[in-house]
Amino acid sequence: MAGQKQGVRWLLAAAVAVALSGCVSVPDAIKGTSPTPQQDLVRVMNAPQLYVGQEARFGGKVVNVQNQQGKTRLEIATVPLDSGARPVRASRPAEGFLLTSMASSIRWISAVN
Repeated sequence: MAGQKQGVRWLLAAAVAVALSGCVSVPDAIKGTSPTPQQDLVRVMNAPQLYVGQEARFGGKVVNVQNQQGKTRLEIATVPLDSGARPVRASRPAEGFLLTSMASSIRWISAVN
């Protein structure tokens, strides 16, 4: 009887795990059109000419913002993303930095950890 209860518990736990794994998906706002966008910033940095025209998705944390005349410059410390496009929580340092400029000033930034 005890073995049967343990088997039922294991089966229930496995069913819940399978059900929850189906919930992992990339948000539509960042999905893009490629089923496998490039996510390895180091590879792109080492050979950018190989990735021209391809979709990429990089994650990170904004570490510096500079409002300049007519544009805003963001410095982003990159972190790897999981299959759901969420940052992988790891203790290792950033893999690189992205610098980007936007045409208009940012008056505020909202961040969620």
